[in-house]
Amino acid sequence: MSNDIKILIVDSSNATGEFLESALNDAGYKNFSRVNSCKKILKFLTPETDIILMDIKLIDDDGLEIIANLKTDEQYFEIPVVMVSGSDDEYRLIKAFNAGAIDYISKPVNKTTLKARIEATLKLIEEVAKQKELARYDPLTKLPNRLFFNEQLDLAIKRTQRNKSQIAVLVADLDHFKMVNDTFGHSVGDKLLIEIAKRMQNCVRETDTIARISGDEFFIILENTEERSTVIEIVKRLISSVRTPFLLGDNEVYVGLSIGISLSSQKITPETLIRNADLAMYDVKEHGRNNYKFYTDKMHSYISKKTVLCKLLFDALENNEFDLNYQPKIDIATNQIIGVEALLRWRHPQNKSVSSDVFIPLLEEIGLINQIGDWVLRKACKQNYIWQKNGAFKIPISVNLSPIQLHDEKLPDHIEQILKDTELNPKYLEIEINEGVFIVDDYIVENTLTRLKQLGINMIVMDDFGSGYSSIGYLKKFPIDAIKIHRAFIQNITNNSSNAALVSAIAATGVALELKSIIAVGVESESQIPFLKHMGCDSYQGFLMSPPVSADMIEIMLKDQACHNLITTNIDSEKTINSKIRILFVDDFPTNIQIVLKLLQNSGYKIDTAKNGREAVEKFLSQDIYDLVFMDLQMPILDGYEATKRIRESENKDRVPIIAMTAYDMEGVRDRCLAAGMDDFIAKPFKLKDFNEIIEKWKKVFFK
Repeated sequence: MSNDIKILIVDSSNATGEFLESALNDAGYKNFSRVNSCKKILKFLTPETDIILMDIKLIDDDGLEIIANLKTDEQYFEIPVVMVSGSDDEYRLIKAFNAGAIDYISKPVNKTTLKARIEATLKLIEEVAKQKELARYDPLTKLPNRLFFNEQLDLAIKRTQRNKSQIAVLVADLDHFKMVNDTFGHSVGDKLLIEIAKRMQNCVRETDTIARISGDEFFIILENTEERSTVIEIVKRLISSVRTPFLLGDNEVYVGLSIGISLSSQKITPETLIRNADLAMYDVKEHGRNNYKFYTDKMHSYISKKTVLCKLLFDALENNEFDLNYQPKIDIATNQIIGVEALLRWRHPQNKSVSSDVFIPLLEEIGLINQIGDWVLRKACKQNYIWQKNGAFKIPISVNLSPIQLHDEKLPDHIEQILKDTELNPKYLEIEINEGVFIVDDYIVENTLTRLKQLGINMIVMDDFGSGYSSIGYLKKFPIDAIKIHRAFIQNITNNSSNAALVSAIAATGVALELKSIIAVGVESESQIPFLKHMGCDSYQGFLMSPPVSADMIEIMLKDQACHNLITTNIDSEKTINSKIRILFVDDFPTNIQIVLKLLQNSGYKIDTAKNGREAVEKFLSQDIYDLVFMDLQMPILDGYEATKRIRESENKDRVPIIAMTAYDMEGVRDRCLAAGMDDFIAKPFKLKDFNEIIEKWKKVFFK
């Protein structure tokens, strides 16, 4: 301990004071001074004073009040006060300790004891100061923590009120940080946080404060921000600095930064500033991430509406306002329904439907998701049992589980009981999850999913695959049977090469991992089907087949399918015959080709297509042998009349029936078709009945 410490002696007795000075001098202390009353303390006391030695008797006068005042003064409250006490001063000592004294030295004062007690006191104070400092900083990044940030924010707001200036509070949250931890481990994640902290510190000014609040969340105070452009400039630097890749060992890591900004006003509180910035940050997260937004009153309005909706949700549960709709899942190869997904719907009191994207997160937030989730599981299982009992085609029903539900280790037992109560065979139930479930402990997830599989549940499906960043690792680690490719990649698959490449890669991953099913979501166009089939998807959901519909509509669909399958069984032999018949369909309008392929997809015929007359002639003159040709009349590259003539001129084999496709059933058109060498006519728009009749007619004539 240094002997240069500054000591102030407070003693009214000259004899005692002189003795203490002599004792301190003998102990090696040189930097000390003495006053003879408590009232004079403030005249000699400075923030550099290290310790005060005070005669215990002085607290009966003004000493007690002086000590108390020192402990409330920001400049002096950490200076230790040590009492010099006689053996009969126990009562005074208690009062002194209550006022804030830290120790005492007994009279008569021993020089060795005096030095030891002074050094022990200062060492204790130094250790306490270190602990206080540690308590104000994040041990990993060395940035201030929430405690220090709150202190600085209080001071900054007081300065704005005094100087009539403005500050900005930023809430910054890393994008996809969980992916880094999941992929590379927490040690790499910690290194990343350290590097991010360094970069962010280089982006702010010396007068600004940046603090790490939680795992991947940072709070920032920007002072003197009267010009919004100042804030924007700093925020852009922050986002740009984090966007640049991080090289951690052999790993190149990418993350983003979402920042919400709140500007101060004269009467705003620290809590409101932080809350507003937090709201703005979540608004950024909801609209693409890796960006910034200033808080607006509309965001507060959203919170108000959210509060109202939460109240209505509690009422909705009591008033039975929830219902289920069902969307079919279609097999791409057979176009048959192979499953349905149960979708929760809320009928708002004013006969309005509130989006599930809005109210399901609220159910999770207000703690109703387990109760509603139980209701969904039970109703869906019971409904599937009713469909089967009523003679509908048997298919599994999919139910979505919230991450909160999956966190319950009793969930498998609960589902087992629901299956027993509803009498539904477990193989007719599927469970859908998304990456949010992996926020909970991996052991709980793995154990719960494994036990669900042991119940005999048909499939566990990962929903919205591709929307996250660590899904492949989950597919390998957990008992997942199928994936649903996120609708965002499906919607533009026919004209967006990037989306097509992503879908192809995702499907290839599913195939490589030997998943049972790869499902495309959001299919709305017939033109998407060939792409999906080629890429490896085996089934789909979407408005192309059906939007979510009522239970009654699903029952009708499933009964029709059961009836159709019965008929199909009886005509399998006919399909075998049809599979030997090869048809060429020629039309320059892609929609017509799609309609025909859809109408005849279950017929068994082998169907080729040509988009104009020239392509039809080329195919006909190739080594391919066709049994029947459907020829459009009006085509830009070699019309149907001329194409038919060329086919007839080239024939050196049995005459192939050519059927004209026309919307005009006039005598002149028929005569011209016959003159060109055509044999029959079929009218547009196409109907399956018409195709079946004309094919059967010519089968009897030419295919005996």
